Amino acid sequence: MKKKIAFPFLLLATFSMVACGNDTPAPSISIEETSSSEEVSSSEKESSSELSLIDYAAETHLTEDYFGKSFLKDGIGQVDLKQKIDGDTAHFYPVGTTSNLIKARYNCIDTPESTGMIEPYGYGASDRNGELLANAKTIVLSTDPADQGDKGSVPVTDSTGGRYLTYIWVSEKANAPYDELRLVNLILVQEGWSKQKGATGKQFASAFLNANNQAMQAGFNIWSGKDDPDERYQKAKAQSSEVSLKNIVEGKNAVGEDFDWVGSKATFEATVAATGPDKGACYLNEDIDGKRYGIYVFTQYKELKPLTVIGNRVKITGTVARFGEDEESGDEGALQLVDAKYSPWGQEGDIETLEKGDGTYQELTGSIKDLAIEDNINVICSLKGLTCYGGKAVQDTATKTAYAFTLKCRDSAGEEINIRIDDGLAIYPGDQPGGDNTQPRVQNIEYFKSATNIDVKGAMVTYYGRYQIKLCTRTDLVVTGADSALAY
Repeated sequence: MKKKIAFPFLLLATFSMVACGNDTPAPSISIEETSSSEEVSSSEKESSSELSLIDYAAETHLTEDYFGKSFLKDGIGQVDLKQKIDGDTAHFYPVGTTSNLIKARYNCIDTPESTGMIEPYGYGASDRNGELLANAKTIVLSTDPADQGDKGSVPVTDSTGGRYLTYIWVSEKANAPYDELRLVNLILVQEGWSKQKGATGKQFASAFLNANNQAMQAGFNIWSGKDDPDERYQKAKAQSSEVSLKNIVEGKNAVGEDFDWVGSKATFEATVAATGPDKGACYLNEDIDGKRYGIYVFTQYKELKPLTVIGNRVKITGTVARFGEDEESGDEGALQLVDAKYSPWGQEGDIETLEKGDGTYQELTGSIKDLAIEDNINVICSLKGLTCYGGKAVQDTATKTAYAFTLKCRDSAGEEINIRIDDGLAIYPGDQPGGDNTQPRVQNIEYFKSATNIDVKGAMVTYYGRYQIKLCTRTDLVVTGADSALAY
């Protein structure tokens, strides 16, 4: 005979696994276990509110003491809550301080969205996370050894570059012993507020996988097969639960409220406007309400098939990040999308091809004055009739042959802009696009300064507050009338 096992997920809190607003409550659980010889009534057997469950959160413990340690130095440490963001993100300060903000992205889970995008059960997941944190008198963050690589105990940031992958441990006791803490990440999976994500190979992999399977079998919350009854979700759904590239660039959530997307997941449709310069990367552009919007997609140098064809219209899901911020100049940097996955075998992924492209996309054309504006950041633009009056060439210290260039250019009206050529894009002497490719690659800035005309197509970005065109492929640069003898 199966045992009815009941447990509180926080030390002093009686817990009931329920979907927010569900008419039928999930199992109500107490700390005691029934005797194996005790008879269970037929009404109990038939009740959907009583199931045999395992409390994986109660069985999972922090394996080292946190006293006297700092999360930012040691990868484990006590913190104070500054702000709960959503179901799997919160901000903390090292305990007793109000500096060195720690933006924590919960490890091994991925709750539905409730901030920018609005997804079913996202509000409930956010509420539950907030409840667990608010009731805690001890909060400890720890990292997973599998995430550290060669960094030792120093925590590393996730793919957005601004958040730490963390386990969040809590207790309703002040300064609780480390082995009495409960893992919030695991509780959220166990209660069906989140899928486990990326737990394989991690420190608590078996607990996450088992808790995930149990929640699926029990049909808790996201696994219930029912529409989210939360009134907030229903209201958002009625308005719109979808977002566009316009929302992300303009900083608005799905219902039109101000929202900083950095660190949040987004799903939207757009067109591949250019590929490169990094391997596998691309720029997505989209015309919405008479205006063009853009974002750079970084794929960690992996080629994801739908993003390799210019003109492909795709639906994509990823995490929004920023790259190139500079406090001194006030440059906020450019928006990026990271963490997008794709499976060519039809398995679950984050990229869907909606329409196939023909390898072309009509870029914006015009003068520097027209195109070098904030509205065109990450938009593919074309400029013609430029001349180079300065800049610099930087040699790749590893290869001794690759060169990155920053060309200072102006047009006939005297307006100025930079052209950025990464060292992975070899430019050769000659008047045809990218050069004739029969001589060694250009190594000297003087070659560009000697040219009578330069035409370029690329992404409009900023660098230290100055607008520049970032070259995506070498054939999008045409240098005319330059002295080949000055190339080396």
